[in-house]
Amino acid sequence: MKPNNNPNCLTITWLAEASLASFNAGDKEADNLVSLKKITRQNGQYIYISGQAVRRALRDRLEDMGEPLSLVHVEEGQDSKQTAHTQGKPAEFIDDDLFGFMIARKGQAESANKRTAPVRVAPIMSLTPWSGETDFGANFSKMSVDGKPNLFETEIDGGLYRGTILIELDRIGRGEGYDKNDDKPEKRVDRVQKLLKATRDLWLSGRQSRFLGDLTPKIVAAAFMTAKVPLFLEAIFVESDDRLNLNGLAEAMVDRKDIIVDKVFGGTEKYRSLFPKECEPATIGAAFEKMSSWITPKLFE
Repeated sequence: MKPNNNPNCLTITWLAEASLASFNAGDKEADNLVSLKKITRQNGQYIYISGQAVRRALRDRLEDMGEPLSLVHVEEGQDSKQTAHTQGKPAEFIDDDLFGFMIARKGQAESANKRTAPVRVAPIMSLTPWSGETDFGANFSKMSVDGKPNLFETEIDGGLYRGTILIELDRIGRGEGYDKNDDKPEKRVDRVQKLLKATRDLWLSGRQSRFLGDLTPKIVAAAFMTAKVPLFLEAIFVESDDRLNLNGLAEAMVDRKDIIVDKVFGGTEKYRSLFPKECEPATIGAAFEKMSSWITPKLFE
């Protein structure tokens, strides 16, 4: 069998920076504590924003750009719990196409109408351990028995956050959820281009009233490939002395040159000097413009 030399994947890894934020709440541990989502490693706890929240943020950005989204339905089948799902019409709705769906009732999983998401999303992870900091607040809408405001704590964090998405280009606008007719190449191009813009301008709407934070890329690495590999997902890390290490980007680029059709690196002025010279970083805007240039109708013919 001949190897596949046609590009079928675009993966993007980026770093966002937050001075002080409280992006994604975890389960409440107490009535007066708003906790963050965390994962525990050997050297401490790391904050993360769930993949579900990232997908929701991308959906919201697409809606802000004028795209109609698939409405969520809640059905109650006989002897079953209520299940929520979208309309399951990928040809009509961009979010059903990009993020998939599953419509099934109890006991009918094998015959479910489903679409596996062509856009794979990693949780956004902090690169440094959480230091245990909290912010104190007072809720004047909930007074205590003695008439005083109800005091509460909110866990907060700051630093660099790493996100990654992987786009299965050969599955956009076709496959599960479609009949025999694929979307036209121009429509498939349009949907990927809009996803790139949503990623460049990522906005997490929740928990921003008091803790406005920025999840847009300050560093970005992207690869246009013939194999579906999240190439840069684990290539960026912070050293024990708190220095950001980007050398893994150049190493990944060299090691997997057999599957890379094209690549691009970008950063804000603050970070461009940290890239290995082999990466030749551009600005963030120029990096996303190059990604956009990869997505043409010819790709989907």
